[in-house]
Amino acid sequence: MAFPYNNPPLLIRPRRSWRLTLFIALAHALAAVVILILPIGFYRIPAILLIVLGAVHAVMTHVLRLVPWSVLCALWQSDGIWRLSLTSGADIEVQLSPATFVSLPLVRASV
Repeated sequence: MAFPYNNPPLLIRPRRSWRLTLFIALAHALAAVVILILPIGFYRIPAILLIVLGAVHAVMTHVLRLVPWSVLCALWQSDGIWRLSLTSGADIEVQLSPATFVSLPLVRASV
């Protein structure tokens, strides 16, 4: 669908967020506390290990961006296509699902 006007591309470069790090640590710590309180016996240690593994994965992917599939930048083009640059060096084109909250008119209104 052609639009009567073209917006300049929108470039988003996420940076390290210590608030996100704090939220990840707090959420996973509370989950570990709940596991410690539950009377699950032998399954307590594997469950806590899974929670710790999830926290490490979240920090490495979303905060430190040390894994190859982490997004370094997102470029929104006026035709509604997003070009994501990953830490592995790959560029992929993605399009938002129509069922998402962020739609093309919302992005146009904020640009």
